[in-house]
Amino acid sequence: MFPGEETESFRTTWHQIQTDFVDSPRQSVKKADELLASIIQRVAEDFAAERSKLESDWGEGREVSTEDLRQALQR
Repeated sequence: MFPGEETESFRTTWHQIQTDFVDSPRQSVKKADELLASIIQRVAEDFAAERSKLESDWGEGREVSTEDLRQALQR
């Protein structure tokens, strides 16, 4: 879903949050919430960009193929 480097960054942050939980459970829950919020925001931004591209193509009268739509749906 994300480029490898970004996925690895999310994964590393998540592992650190889990490790820190023993010593700082409240802070870990807060950081987990922040991580999840940033991932959701990233997904929403990607979806909005994809939708905007498709709408732009449609608005300019360009044909959007079923394959283009299938790929957009998968992303």
